[in-house]
Amino acid sequence: MINSSRPSAFRSPLTAGSFFWRMPLDSATVIFHIMNRITLIGFTGQDAKVATTQIGKEITRFSLATTKRYQQDAEWKEKTYWHDCVVYGGHAPFAAKLKKRTHVVIEGELTYREYNRTIETESGAINVLWRVTEIVADSITILSRKRSENSPSEDAA
Repeated sequence: MINSSRPSAFRSPLTAGSFFWRMPLDSATVIFHIMNRITLIGFTGQDAKVATTQIGKEITRFSLATTKRYQQDAEWKEKTYWHDCVVYGGHAPFAAKLKKRTHVVIEGELTYREYNRTIETESGAINVLWRVTEIVADSITILSRKRSENSPSEDAA
């Protein structure tokens, strides 16, 4: 609710639950709070893979495909993007049940990490700095499961 007695500079055009909000400290200061948050809607590319850390914590990994459709020269084209998703903690057992081609909404945080990886080449092994971008999911919603071509229809009785 907007207090109409405040100057218009403090009235936020953003809705409740937005990722940005304004909080006036005094008559001249406005703070923006920005969160690292991502929401993706797509299809899982493979069955989820479960791993356990050395301290016994479960980690579930899966890939997610999102598709952009656009028109170029009167022709519709598609571009598919692949995202690596990771689920830690209490949601990991639920995420472990995800199967290939499941339509889901993933909400979480975009993270970056890097590590040294050894690659074998003809001239010997070399160390390469490997960069990884992942979505650490904290919310997964299953929208539907895509039917495979050879599965019987549920309508047939």
